[in-house]
Amino acid sequence: FFPKAMIDFDSDVVNVTMHSLTGMHVSSCANQVHITKFFVEGLRVSVDIKDGNNATPIFYAAYAGHSEMVEFLLSCGCFVDCEDSQSQSPIMMALEGGHGQIAKILLDHKADVNAYNLRGDNAIWLCIARNLPKILDRVYPCHELV
Repeated sequence: FFPKAMIDFDSDVVNVTMHSLTGMHVSSCANQVHITKFFVEGLRVSVDIKDGNNATPIFYAAYAGHSEMVEFLLSCGCFVDCEDSQSQSPIMMALEGGHGQIAKILLDHKADVNAYNLRGDNAIWLCIARNLPKILDRVYPCHELV
């Protein structure tokens, strides 16, 4: 219903709205995999479409902790190490949201843990700041030696 209604009412599912989002970003944040699948497969919307802050749909899914959506976007070939306007990456967003399981999924897809955002944080620091020791073990296995 949602995608059809957007099309019927001439809503723009691809271009950025006044709230800097597209339909792909909204459906990814809301964990509406069937809608996102319709956008990707039916309308051929890029899984790496950017919003007004340069964030792609995986940012929203990672921050919200939606593992099914993250897995779907990754299976469609989305870029795991994209950066938004603050140089945040999807793994940083998952860690900011406290979602260790999402971080594990992104790590399994070779997410870069050494990239820094504009605040000077990287995935290792965010693991420490969010008290996620199990994820820290995967991100930086030798941390006990430091």
